[in-house]
Amino acid sequence: MKNILAGLDRRQRSLVVSAAAILGVLIIALIWGSLLKDVEHLKSIVAEQHKLDQWMQRASKEAMQLRGVTTGNSAVTGNKSLLALVDETAKQSRLGQALKRVEPEGQDKVRIQLDSAIFDDMAQWLEKLELNYNIHVERISVDKLDQAGYVNARVTLAGAVV
Repeated sequence: MKNILAGLDRRQRSLVVSAAAILGVLIIALIWGSLLKDVEHLKSIVAEQHKLDQWMQRASKEAMQLRGVTTGNSAVTGNKSLLALVDETAKQSRLGQALKRVEPEGQDKVRIQLDSAIFDDMAQWLEKLELNYNIHVERISVDKLDQAGYVNARVTLAGAVV
């Protein structure tokens, strides 16, 4: 390259060097402009994703409220013990007459005896406890009765209520 430039006269050399400098600046400007355009595009995508995230958070809270759940299981239970929460929700789920015994088994478990309970009501109640309060069935024994849809059940529920 040095030999080629040495073979040119002064005016041609300055012209070649100037053209190379201009070409270099143009290449850098094109690359820089492309990078800036990409950055702006990515910023707009991030802004759209942020808006979508906010909308989804609001929709999630609204859906949980419609299902009767508030955010955070401890907020749902308030200061109630597991025993009190299980007893109260059973009565709300039309299992008050069937609820014969509720016994604590430590701080995070409770044993329940249901006699002549409507099976569908019991199943919905257990699902509600799981979904809304994070209280799950640890053990269950269900005996079918002669009357259609009715059962006797022994259930051990577990879940830490704060």
